[in-house]
Amino acid sequence: MQCDMCGKQGQLYDVLMDGVSLSVCEKCSRFGKVMKKVEAEISRKKIMKKTFATIEIPEEIEKIVDNYAKLIRNARDKLGLTQKELSQKMAEKESIISKVESGAMTPNVSLAKKFERALNLKLVYVEEVKEIKLDKPIDGRGLTIGDLLKK
Repeated sequence: MQCDMCGKQGQLYDVLMDGVSLSVCEKCSRFGKVMKKVEAEISRKKIMKKTFATIEIPEEIEKIVDNYAKLIRNARDKLGLTQKELSQKMAEKESIISKVESGAMTPNVSLAKKFERALNLKLVYVEEVKEIKLDKPIDGRGLTIGDLLKK
């Protein structure tokens, strides 16, 4: 067991310091009011290693259809618009329209939604990913970004 102030291992005491309860060693206990002696926590450590919490994270991801380039080009032709006219309607550069139609550039979701509004077609769909179950030891530190990346 480790002192909250100095980090020394050994017997600890619950001490009230400036309104905060800390577990400190005998040397550091002189800085506050000793409330009680802390019992050994060996059994708690064993329980912590065996106890797990399952965290379920439902996830939805917006994706763009695979044949977006062909759909955009066909919809633009059907409306009788040039790439320049479409770019003005969408407030985007003509080169962006050209790259997306040729398939050289995959639009992000917000750009794809602009195409949807301008051309009245469906390019974005929601894909539900299976829930991620994380077996997380209950050690008081909580879930970290590293825990998510490991999964």
